[in-house]
Amino acid sequence: MSALPPDGVIQAAVRWWQLLGRSSLSQAWAIIRADAAYADLTPTQYAAALDWLQLIGGVVRDGSNLAPNPRIRGLPHSQVMRLLFQRSLERAQPAWLPDADVLVADATELPQDAQALADSLDVAAGDAFLAVLQAQRKVDLERRATIGAAGERLLVELLERHRPGSTSHVSLEDDGLGYDIVLTQGAQSWHLEVKTTTRRGRLVLYLSRHEYEVSLVDSAWRLVVAGLGDDENLSALATVRTGVVAARTPWDQHRDARWEAVRVELFPEDLEWGLPFLEQEASPVELRLSNWLDEAGRFGWLPQRGRNRLPGAAN
Repeated sequence: MSALPPDGVIQAAVRWWQLLGRSSLSQAWAIIRADAAYADLTPTQYAAALDWLQLIGGVVRDGSNLAPNPRIRGLPHSQVMRLLFQRSLERAQPAWLPDADVLVADATELPQDAQALADSLDVAAGDAFLAVLQAQRKVDLERRATIGAAGERLLVELLERHRPGSTSHVSLEDDGLGYDIVLTQGAQSWHLEVKTTTRRGRLVLYLSRHEYEVSLVDSAWRLVVAGLGDDENLSALATVRTGVVAARTPWDQHRDARWEAVRVELFPEDLEWGLPFLEQEASPVELRLSNWLDEAGRFGWLPQRGRNRLPGAAN
């Protein structure tokens, strides 16, 4: 994560966008150096702005020249500025962005740095609010895909260390089964759908319609939460209590409309420590990973109910 560009750099970026729309890079630099109207900003700010525009895809290289990205060049100016605002958030990923769904309830609650960026780009508050939520969803989706794969792999490795040959990472071959791992214990097989999180303070998971429907008919299906620590190793392991997700899943209101994915927020009382569905002798202490437990053995890294909490998300 990094800070959003300061106001001077953003002002310079807007000027670059306008200049490069009608001039080559060398011509634009000549105008900036010769025209007093551009002298209120420093060459360093202009250079930083040009680098930033390239990082967020606002301008692209064409040989030795730079030009506005043709994919957005034809958009109205206001839409271009909104897009640059959103891409700036996605690139910088300020610390508050993963929590935006809780911290930013409406356009009046934009964080100070986001508001300053919106003002510099002349993006309306309502458009900035929508862009914040869209940036959060995009960054969150990309992050969940990355950590989700890591959580599954680490859980398989952990299980295999204790029971070699007990697991099959089926989602690597077919991600349409409705679960990720088959775990075999004697004559019993369990179908584990794994959701992974790296954040403490709030646990939100996303379940597809197919995963949910499989959970209703497959008695071996279990929903497992894998927590990754700061070193991106497996630091917490929990199982969602049976019935929790079903109780919070929306109902289809009309036969011609149906939900395809659901976001569910979980709390400490919704979880059981480790993999309690396994027989005790097959569930060594390491499978209970206590790093994120409080002194009472509860999931202290999750919040109690209430709005004022520090959020996080799971894949």
